[in-house]
Amino acid sequence: MTASYAQMSKQNRIGRPLTGYWTAADRYGQALANILQSLQMGINVVDSSVAGLGGCPFAQGASGNVATEDVLYMLEGMGIKSGVDLDTLVDAGNFISGAIGRPNASRAAGAIMTKRRQAEAAMEKEEAA
Repeated sequence: MTASYAQMSKQNRIGRPLTGYWTAADRYGQALANILQSLQMGINVVDSSVAGLGGCPFAQGASGNVATEDVLYMLEGMGIKSGVDLDTLVDAGNFISGAIGRPNASRAAGAIMTKRRQAEAAMEKEEAA
């Protein structure tokens, strides 16, 4: 099911449950906000891509799909369990990004990697002392 916001709102107002999926391109950086709204309206499956890879060759300036890591981080922050291990997903995103020579577009992955580097540096400093 692919529906516009207006279509979803109309369906929701007449009391039919909304089920289906939505592909979330991250054009203009609004994908997470749109996903949150979609979840609140009953959409229960959202497409995303590891490290935000992908995109649409037909949409000029399309930055790619929303990063799965970012969606998962948001869901975990909301208390929604996905069954996916975020740290393992970050590692997979970094691996594939490195393999194809593209930067990892996930903001959550960037923050997690910074945290890891800081923890490693603190451990090295502690060991040296």
